[in-house]
Amino acid sequence: MNSYVDVQNAGFATVNGQYFPKPTSEIPASFTAACKHLEYDPTEGWLKLARQEGVVWFQHESNGSFIFLNKDSRWWMNGPHGAGVYYSPMLMTNPQKVPTYGWSLALKDVGPLPDVEFLLQEEE
Repeated sequence: MNSYVDVQNAGFATVNGQYFPKPTSEIPASFTAACKHLEYDPTEGWLKLARQEGVVWFQHESNGSFIFLNKDSRWWMNGPHGAGVYYSPMLMTNPQKVPTYGWSLALKDVGPLPDVEFLLQEEE
């Protein structure tokens, strides 16, 4: 079974949709673009921010939005511009599971908060 994340009703509409797992060895394209815009090394930034040990991040189905577990023990939902829009504390009972509650605003004026579901998809 594969996991995926479904995000709906977010005030920052571009983060709405389905997200699919990616290995942390693969850096999100929008993260890379944001780092290059800031003249910062994307690999160094990703290794500094993202947890690497046994955790995946989730890529939006059709744009550069992504969800990842930061080393600050929060899951971050970043928009297609690469910057964080919402965040939620890591679940202590299952740190690899994207939380379905507890999301907060990382930017002003992007409410309402998203409805998040962590789902399992049967392999075909």
